[in-house]
Amino acid sequence: MTKQKQVSTVLYMPSLTSHIRKSEAGRKYRGEAEARFLLSQLNEGRTIDRDSLRQIILALQELGDCRPITRQRVLSGDPSQVEEMRKIEAVNKFLRQYEARPRLRLPSPRGAPIRLEWRSTPKSNTDATRVRRDANLELKAVLIAVELAQQGRIASVKKCAYPNCKRWLFARFKHQRFCSEACYELFHRTDPQEKKRRSDWAKGNYQSRKELELGSRKAAQRKGGKR
Repeated sequence: MTKQKQVSTVLYMPSLTSHIRKSEAGRKYRGEAEARFLLSQLNEGRTIDRDSLRQIILALQELGDCRPITRQRVLSGDPSQVEEMRKIEAVNKFLRQYEARPRLRLPSPRGAPIRLEWRSTPKSNTDATRVRRDANLELKAVLIAVELAQQGRIASVKKCAYPNCKRWLFARFKHQRFCSEACYELFHRTDPQEKKRRSDWAKGNYQSRKELELGSRKAAQRKGGKR
């Protein structure tokens, strides 16, 4: 008894799924949510010391290459550890101007648990020239910057690369340098180095096309001569 071979027919149906890359608006990037308040203070904050906040961010970014303290490093007198401690102390020097106490708050309407917040104390230097609410806003921004450093995402907080723009952004990718498409286009139209790069590329591209055209004509002539 022989088995009858079953033959299945596969019908091709066009996929209804678009191959166009979906908008990244719905994607979540680690550290981006926390950075929103920090960016609002860097870009729009008028009542906080934004210069101090920027200096703290830059000092925190210097900690990116710090390595854990190990017994071997301590005993060997690793010189890089001394440099790392210097970087840590540079941040602590900025942080010493802030003094705060913890405060619990009721859960938010979104269903979050009981919240813990830090409030600046009357002894804090940040209260010397500003009202308490401004000092608390600045303290909150500083704590977020420290949290981003702990997550390894503080390097994503950067100033827009277009010289005439003073805004800061959260870079989702390492190559992201501009806060908007407008700044990107203005930079590439006005930056002298970028102009030279485009000019050199255009010259090289023109030369390559001329060489290809010349090669094609010679090939056509050789082909015609053989007939």
